[in-house]
Amino acid sequence: MPSGKPTNKLTLKTSGIRIINAVSDSSILGFVQQGLFDDWIEAVADKPLTCFLQEYVNSTYASFYTTDAPEILIVVQELRINERTLTATQKAYLRLKAMVFAENANRQQYTLYEEASNRDYCRY
Repeated sequence: MPSGKPTNKLTLKTSGIRIINAVSDSSILGFVQQGLFDDWIEAVADKPLTCFLQEYVNSTYASFYTTDAPEILIVVQELRINERTLTATQKAYLRLKAMVFAENANRQQYTLYEEASNRDYCRY
């Protein structure tokens, strides 16, 4: 299971990244703990998930975009988060399932670039 800090680098040149939300239930992303007694609360986005993810991607990667490159399309199929506090540790979990498509040279269709199938990330 990969862990660590995400990098803000793109390995594929792109003119933009478009997000499509295909998560079956995006009203609740998971549960986190809050307060002195670590009460469980629902983790929700502060706006519709598609807008939330698109704004995050744009603010993180827009400086890497180039005009002469194809667009990337990310279809998010599953996105869940969770947090767990134990005796002397805290752990945060992220589960992501997505398909990444790259625009063809003719810019009229997309081909599958990578399928991120059930990738789990844990931060200690």
